[in-house]
Amino acid sequence: MMRSGGRNAGFTLMEMLVTLVIFGVVSSLLWQALGTLARIETRLADARVFAARDALQAEWVRQSLQGLMNGPRRDTFRFSGTARSLSGYTTMPPWPGSGGPERFQLELVESDGGRTTLLARRQGFTGATVLWSWEGAGSFSYLDHEGAWQSEWTRRPEGEVLLPRAIRLLGPGSGPLLVAPQVGTNPMLRRRDIEDPLP
Repeated sequence: MMRSGGRNAGFTLMEMLVTLVIFGVVSSLLWQALGTLARIETRLADARVFAARDALQAEWVRQSLQGLMNGPRRDTFRFSGTARSLSGYTTMPPWPGSGGPERFQLELVESDGGRTTLLARRQGFTGATVLWSWEGAGSFSYLDHEGAWQSEWTRRPEGEVLLPRAIRLLGPGSGPLLVAPQVGTNPMLRRRDIEDPLP
């Protein structure tokens, strides 16, 4: 094809160089954008994994506390708790393979670095299961039947219900974990074991 003036149609060397430079710049910008997008997706996936793990850990603790019960009528292993630990029977222990209500203990352990770990101990087994770990301090408190929070829950006077109305775990997440033992709705709990006075 001929242009007016008799010259052959085509690109000059300068036009080709400018086109290649523009193509290189656009390719470089697209490559950087794809890399940034991949890093963002990785971080979001990590955040989702951490959020799911935290939710699972919170659910383990919540279920263990919802399943709280007192032991059999003549058992001296009644529910008790301090700001650092609690122990009792639960119908929903935080480990697999449980055949029913089991004795368990939850314990808050603080490290030198300011990290708190919530451990679960199973009666008759050595070692402990790590249920939850977070930055900062943590503590348990117990709602009594007059509506006041107590830092300790020990044996109560004869005739009084032996489980707290609620248990609060301060420390993990943006707010406290608040759990009420499901005395009335859990079919594995026998109300007479809970309401009977101590032997």
